[in-house]
Amino acid sequence: MPKLSGPMATDIQRKLFAAFAIAALLALALTVATWKVLETSEQVDSWVTHTREVIDQLAQVRAATLQAEFSTQSFRLTADPAHLRERDAARVAREAGVARLRELISDNPRQQENLARLHETLEQRISISRRVEELVKTQGQEAANDYIRTVPLQEIRERVFQIIKQMEAEEGALLEQRTAEQRKLRAQVTRLS
Repeated sequence: MPKLSGPMATDIQRKLFAAFAIAALLALALTVATWKVLETSEQVDSWVTHTREVIDQLAQVRAATLQAEFSTQSFRLTADPAHLRERDAARVAREAGVARLRELISDNPRQQENLARLHETLEQRISISRRVEELVKTQGQEAANDYIRTVPLQEIRERVFQIIKQMEAEEGALLEQRTAEQRKLRAQVTRLS
């Protein structure tokens, strides 16, 4: 095969170099685009996991609250101190859940407001529980029952669960949004690869 020289060879070399440079630039652009999508996808995956953890903590707070309520009622009805230990264990679990929620939602002002309302309402419920305990111990079960009839126990209970439900709904909406973004980014990664 004859060797090319002169202007024709230089022209072919320039075209080959330009084609190689374009291919290299396209490969670089594709690599950068893939890297960016993967990086964003990792961030979205992290937010999905985070939102699921918030929802899980809310469920744990709900369960611990129910356990504390049942234990307090059982103590009021039976005066058995074992129910106070159950109640106190449930409170500790609930407070740990509330503390973890506080950390998890530190970036969400609306959920912080909801958590503040929840904490305030739980404190009202704890105050009632302590008074019931005191009355059972000092004046008997009938005095505790009389007291319970004078406080808005059902209203407070409903408010606690309404706030938790509202927080779960907000997190559910975030989870839907973040999961949709996650699916979209995974589709982009698939197209790029």
